[in-house]
Amino acid sequence: MALYQHYVEQGKDFIPKLKTFLSLGGSQNPNDITKTVGADITNPLFWKKSIQYIESLIQELEDCVAVSK
Repeated sequence: MALYQHYVEQGKDFIPKLKTFLSLGGSQNPNDITKTVGADITNPLFWKKSIQYIESLIQELEDCVAVSK
């Protein structure tokens, strides 16, 4: 989810980075692999982006349910 947020922020410029990231598979440790897309998985803010995105999806669902009542 956090990588998706990087894509949302960077747009099409993120795609070549993502291709590099995916091409590495498990050839390096996860921290080094995520650095290829400009992400630092040791930084709590990286994970907070995922949580914030999930929270926004939950809020959207709650809003939809409230409207349908």
